[in-house]
Amino acid sequence: MELEQIVSLGYVALITFGVVWIVSKVAEKRFKIELDSDTKFGLSVVVAIAVSFIPADLGNEIVNRIRDGFGVATGIAGFYQMSSKIIKNA
Repeated sequence: MELEQIVSLGYVALITFGVVWIVSKVAEKRFKIELDSDTKFGLSVVVAIAVSFIPADLGNEIVNRIRDGFGVATGIAGFYQMSSKIIKNA
C-alpha cells in the first residue's frame, strides 16, 4: 500500500467519523433520538462509500475550505468576545 493510499484512507476514516458524530449529536439534541451502534455502523458504511468517490483534488479543496471556514469562525468568535468585554467595561 502506497503512502498516498494510506493518507486517502485516513481522510475517508476521519471524515466518516466526523459525519457520523455530527449526525448522532444532531439526532440526539434536536430530535431526541439516540442512534444505536448498528445504525451508526450502517451510516459509517454509507458515508465512507460516498466519501471514497470524491476525487483527491476536490477532497483537498474541500478540506482547505473547511479549514478556512474554521479560521474565519474563530476570528469572528474572538472579535465578538473581545468587543462584548469592551462594551461591558465601558
